[in-house]
Amino acid sequence: MFAAFLTDLHEILRTDNDGLEKEKQLMNYSSNLMNRVFQSWINWQEPQLIQSYQGKGYTVGKAVERSVQFLFGVLTYTRKSVERNGQIIYPIDELLGIERYDRYSLRTKYALAELSMVTSYRKASELIEVVGNVQASKDTVMKVVHEYEKKYKEHEAYLEEYGQEGTRMVDYLYIEGDGVFVGGKDGKNKELAHFIVHEGVETNGQRKKTKNLKQFVGLGHKKTMNHLENYLYRTYNLKNTVIVTNSDGGKGYSQKTFKSLLPVVKRHEHFLDRYHISLKLEQRVFVPELIPVFQQAINHYSTKDLQRALDTLESHAETEEQENHVKKLRAYLRRNWKIIKPYHIRELPGEKQGIGIMESLHRILTFRMKRNSKYWGKGLEAMAWLLTTKRNNTLKDIFTEKWQEAFALDDRLVAELGNCPNHFFDDEREKIDSVKTYAINYQRPSNRTKERLDWYKGK
Repeated sequence: MFAAFLTDLHEILRTDNDGLEKEKQLMNYSSNLMNRVFQSWINWQEPQLIQSYQGKGYTVGKAVERSVQFLFGVLTYTRKSVERNGQIIYPIDELLGIERYDRYSLRTKYALAELSMVTSYRKASELIEVVGNVQASKDTVMKVVHEYEKKYKEHEAYLEEYGQEGTRMVDYLYIEGDGVFVGGKDGKNKELAHFIVHEGVETNGQRKKTKNLKQFVGLGHKKTMNHLENYLYRTYNLKNTVIVTNSDGGKGYSQKTFKSLLPVVKRHEHFLDRYHISLKLEQRVFVPELIPVFQQAINHYSTKDLQRALDTLESHAETEEQENHVKKLRAYLRRNWKIIKPYHIRELPGEKQGIGIMESLHRILTFRMKRNSKYWGKGLEAMAWLLTTKRNNTLKDIFTEKWQEAFALDDRLVAELGNCPNHFFDDEREKIDSVKTYAINYQRPSNRTKERLDWYKGK
């Protein structure tokens, strides 16, 4: 086989074709070679896999051919099925992690999802064809994104149902929230609720980086808050933690909103975002020379200096509109004075750091979702989840549905009994009077019971 490989390689490389054409021929040859090698591997390994199923009472079905698009090219192979109680399994497909009717491998779909985060669906399909031996339409890319939406929802439902109380203890925890608007295909802007949480800032050489930064985003404000709240519950013990929150004070992002997220904590310090305070001053202070005076009064947290600045501004008012600006600014500062209190005056560590970073993190979403005046339909929320889970380092686990491994034993045992596969929230649909009970002989358990008991014990 190796001699034939060298001959084929020699014929490709010794032609008069240019470098581009030669490399294309090499890619096609590599794909064909992989097909032959992989089918040989199946012929070698499949009998052993099928034999293990036959020992459990499965019968062998006929051999069926299928084609799957991998990053290295299309892989066409023939494999056999096994069946028991109406449950059909293709052992080779299970080994590869390929669903029964999938036309693309998991790694290929993952690559399409990653490309979709940096460019349009159409360009993503064109790029993967250029850099790899993959044919995928823009509709295929869109389908992969929509599939991720389903996986994300199931993952969050699993965490909400089975997440355990967290034990991590930190001295300070920082939380921010704000909304970001994205254009919808119906002509209306859609607001994405965006929350972040981290443990402060650490210095690595000359660079500063937030510790354990996590982002939560979604179309539903309450739903997104629930995801954040569940994360706090699953991760931390906050009894001795000072919570530092920051926002622009808009609807859904007030001090009261953040307080509702928190269990019992050591202390809660809320800030009105300094960037938005500056915007308010630019909007209301019609004498530009007075803006630094207001900023200094706020930095010193001096009500006396602030009152003097307001009185000076009022003395310059010549129109009803300007008088109205003074009135509204006075009310705004009085209403928010407690949460305007500067960082350095509060009992908090180091310099002001780790808060006021929300605007820069919005760019993660806006760069992809607002550039070139994009308008979004069904895939809006799915794309937002792709972008944030990528930076949360949870994208791969959610995409591969790693969380479902917790139910793999249940699924297999139930399937072997000929019933429907297990689903983690099916028990909520059961009627109270229809729940079945069983008697277990712990002295002489059945093989299935023993396997499950060993799993519970962590063996």
